[in-house]
Formats: sequence, C-alpha cells, structure tokens
Amino acid sequence: MIFCAAAPNAEVSAVSMKVVSCQSPVSSRQPSNSFRSKDLADDWRLATGDLSDITMDEEVTCKVDTGGKFSKIWSTDCIQITMSLGEHARITGDALKNWAVAQAQDSLAVGCLWLLGLYLLKVPWAPLWAILGAVLQIVPHIGPVLSLLGPVLAAWIHWGSLQHSLYVLMLYAGIVIVDGFLLQPYIMKRTARVPIWASILAPIVLGILIPFWGVLIAAPLLAVIYAYKEHQAKSTAQL
Repeated sequence: MIFCAAAPNAEVSAVSMKVVSCQSPVSSRQPSNSFRSKDLADDWRLATGDLSDITMDEEVTCKVDTGGKFSKIWSTDCIQITMSLGEHARITGDALKNWAVAQAQDSLAVGCLWLLGLYLLKVPWAPLWAILGAVLQIVPHIGPVLSLLGPVLAAWIHWGSLQHSLYVLMLYAGIVIVDGFLLQPYIMKRTARVPIWASILAPIVLGILIPFWGVLIAAPLLAVIYAYKEHQAKSTAQL
C-alpha cells in the first residue's frame, strides 16, 4: 500500500489508495534513462512492476485504483509518506532532545529570576534558593512549589514577620506568570519550533482533559508533533 495525498485539482477521492501501475509519460515501462526516480534501484522497480518501495521526484504518471475507477495523477500530487522505523525514531529522538534543551534553558532562566528577586528582597542565602528553584523547575507541578518553601521560611526566620514571606509569595506568583506565558512559549518556539499559542493552550487543555499527566506530557508531545509537521513540509517541498 502507498498512501497518497492528492492535490485539490486531482480527481482522487480516497486517501489510502493502491497504485496498480506506474509509467513514464514519455516512454514505456522499460529500464532506461528516461525514468526520473531517486536511484537506479527505483528505475528497475518501475520497469519490472515492483511498486512496493518507490520514491519519485519527477513527473511520472500513476494509475490509481479509487474504487473501480482509474484516475491519472502526477507524482507532484501523489506523495509517498511511508517512513521506516529508524526514520520515526530519528525524528522523535531529535524532537525530545530539542524539548530537553528547551527545558534546561527554561530552568536556567527561572533560576536567574529567583536570584534577582530574592536579591532585591534581601532574602538570606538567595543563591542557594535560586539554584534549587532552577533544579526543581524540571519537576512538573510540585517542583516550583517546593522551590518556594526555602525562601519563604528563610524570610520569615530572618525578619520574624510574615510580611517579607508575603513578598516572596508575590515574587513566586510573578515568576510563574512570566515563565508560563512568556519564557516557556518563547524558548519552545526558538528551540523546538512550536508556535507560542500552542505552548500556552496545550497545557491548559490537556490539563483539563488529563489532570496532572496532561500538563506533564504537553511540552514533549508538542515538540514531537511539530517535528513531524516540519519533516512532512520538507518532504513535500522536495517534490
């Protein structure tokens, strides 16, 4: 089976179609230099009728079975999208690597925000709490909350009042807002090529549909999805 994506002007009604014959528009199906496939192996498959694994990059007329009716479409309208298991593994691995890099950059940025804010509030051991905030940022949900406990307790013990602890809570709320709506979407767009709107909406929607796990898998899932979209766009552009 070869899966084809037909152009709007092509007279093809099925997405999954079986190619029953394929021939050059300028010559018969004989092995010659007139074939415009990727390599000589594909030329031989075209000539012998073996269409199980053919990639074409020039005009080759294909007869496609669409429920008993045969329609001719050009190879620019008929794009083979099957990929090997190794190709899937490569695309997915690269996407997850980009997500990990984005996560590390986000953690570093959050640590810098903690350091700046705690330094301005004169909270004791500000560098220590900033490092813990950067490390715990990797842990979804509970990580940022755990990073808050240290500076809140340090501020309360140092000044002996809850007022400075309240300032630390306000700092935490500001970091969460800036990170969720600015830093993470921007870093994901730059590193994993995920649109900003998707980085903002996907965790919210998945968090509602799948509590806890939805927010956890949102970022890596987006990275994989848009990696496949980019690969498909490049494959189409090469035809």
